[in-house]
Parts: sequence; structure tokens; C-alpha cells
Amino acid sequence: MTATEQVQPSATVSRDLLAFFEKLVHGKIEEWEKLRRQILQNGDSDALHDCRSKIEAGFKYELGILGDCLTRAERQPDILPADIQARMTSLRDQLATHYNSLFPKWQTVEDLEDILLAPLTPSNEQLKAYAAKHPPPQSWYEEEWEEAP
Repeated sequence: MTATEQVQPSATVSRDLLAFFEKLVHGKIEEWEKLRRQILQNGDSDALHDCRSKIEAGFKYELGILGDCLTRAERQPDILPADIQARMTSLRDQLATHYNSLFPKWQTVEDLEDILLAPLTPSNEQLKAYAAKHPPPQSWYEEEWEEAP
């Protein structure tokens, strides 16, 4: 084989590569959810905040690996089957979305706590919809309130 010839990965290698990235991305997101629940239970957001730079570096490293593979696949279109390349692009986008949901917002411990609580906090729209379905009892409107001092 000459230096200009390219070895094309087999379908098995391509599928193994996809399986690796699926495990990487889904594992990263699942691990974050476990960590989020753990911190909410034990209340140690300071310890997690102390690891912020390492966690962000891990995300960036994994995004970089996925990005490098996709860049190579774009430059050499026959290196990966189109369906696998599309799935890897989707995985990169999922990981990037998760990264973007954390790190631009997470600068302080308070930011982290807001991020950790966000999935448990109903939105204004949800609260309004609930209030529309469940109005307060009439007696609340009839109560007399004391004036504040």
C-alpha cells in the first residue's frame, strides 16, 4: 500500500466507534444526573464547585475527540458510513447542549445550586397553568387581612 492510499474502516469498526461514543456521551449525561441528585441529597455543592474546572475540562476533551473524528470524516467522506456520521453528529450536539446548559451559567456556587435545582423548579408557565386549573377557594377572597404595621 502506498502512502496516498487510505484504509477504510470496516462496518464493524465504524459501529464499534459509534458504540464507544454513545457510551461516552450517554454515560457523561447519566453521571451528571447521578451527581446532581447526590449533591441535592447531601447539600455539598461547595465540593462539586471546587471540581468545576476539572469537570469542564473533561467535557471539552470529549467534545474535542468527537469533533476531531467528525472533522476527519468530513474531509474524507468515505471514512464513515453516512448514518454513523449523522449519529455521531447528533451525539456531539447532545454533549454540546449539555455542556452549554452548565458552563456558561456556572460561575459561582450559587449558579451551580440554581442549575441543580432547575429540573425541580416549575416554570412560570407551569405555575400559571396549575393556577388556572386549581383556583384558590372562595373563602380566600372573603378573608379580611390585617393591615401591615
